[in-house]
Amino acid sequence: MKTMLCTMMISMSLCWGAVSFAQDATTLTYMTEEYPPYQYTEAGTLKGLTVDLLKLMWAKMGMPEQAIAVYPWARGYNLIQNNPNSVLFSMIRTPEREQKFKWVGPIFTARTVLIGLTQQPVTIRSLEDGKQYQIGTIREDAAEQLLKAAGFDQQQLQAVTSLEQNIKKLQAHRIQLIAHSEKAFNDFIQHAGLDPTAFAVVFVLQSVEGYYAFHKECSDVLVARFQDTLNSLEQERQELLEQYGQ
Repeated sequence: MKTMLCTMMISMSLCWGAVSFAQDATTLTYMTEEYPPYQYTEAGTLKGLTVDLLKLMWAKMGMPEQAIAVYPWARGYNLIQNNPNSVLFSMIRTPEREQKFKWVGPIFTARTVLIGLTQQPVTIRSLEDGKQYQIGTIREDAAEQLLKAAGFDQQQLQAVTSLEQNIKKLQAHRIQLIAHSEKAFNDFIQHAGLDPTAFAVVFVLQSVEGYYAFHKECSDVLVARFQDTLNSLEQERQELLEQYGQ
């Protein structure tokens, strides 16, 4: 009798734990940006590597699909820091950001590079060489934060809210370089129908990893559950990486 009672209590505890987790997870606010191939809108539907993987995680945890808000990066980056129970993806994990968030990943690896026009070749042998040029960045992007940390100032960096704006500025010779993810840049060029040979990587800034970033006040148990679920989907993650050309 005592054994049966203990078993029932353990079962009830597990059930309530599962319900509590589901409630916590469904109260999260999910945010992202347009950043193909990782996340992008096509025919009114949000898709991409990180979106597909997140949906697999929800399903694995027994959760219904949740709404995902799409914002310019700078706005999403500000919102996650000021709104508990929020998630922003995909975020590059850097030393500057490490203590500001809790992390689930990695989802993918990528190179952050400086890109210029092929017909206007630029030679950069060190990061310091880049300070003689006007560089287009995305506001609050990891590449911008890296360059600021390296001593680049507002006279050298021109921040905007989208890659499309930076490409137009580059083509109009208002800037000489763009700091961006190499993969995301190439994907944008392809979908925009632009000539990829018109652009060239001038300098590699760093190799980085993309993560799901959780507000720092999200419970450790909740974040760990997401991480464990992601770890259990390693084969599916690899298949998505291949599907999206990683």
